[in-house]
Amino acid sequence: MRNLTNYGAFVEVEEGIDGMIHVSDMSWTRKVTNPAEILKKGQQVEAVVLEVDSANQRISLGMKQAAEDPWRMVDQRYKIGDLVKGKITKLTLFGAFVELPDKIEGLVHISRSARNASTRLRASSRSATKSPRASSRSTPLNDGSV
Repeated sequence: MRNLTNYGAFVEVEEGIDGMIHVSDMSWTRKVTNPAEILKKGQQVEAVVLEVDSANQRISLGMKQAAEDPWRMVDQRYKIGDLVKGKITKLTLFGAFVELPDKIEGLVHISRSARNASTRLRASSRSATKSPRASSRSTPLNDGSV
């Protein structure tokens, strides 16, 4: 990893040749808004060459493409009606986002949550939107699992 910017990371492919990994090609399951969230300068990474533009001397790379896409098998792993456990990662006015073991996030819509949990979701979401500090972090219900 040679350099990090707000839109991606520059990687030395070989001496004198750099490639760029755009933030959208860093993770299948996470929306990366800043590469420094998951990468460090000097770090070694595995990436796939996505495009070579010889005329402009650019190489596009992808980290997520070097791993299995968890969304390809999601319909085989999870079925409607399955009871799953996960960690609440974010509360909103319309529900809670839950991270499942394979790092995929699902939404528990407020209309589908238990009555008492629904009340707590609404109350937590209102207080989270009023406080700038609270809105930037997850607000777990009980121990954060569902």
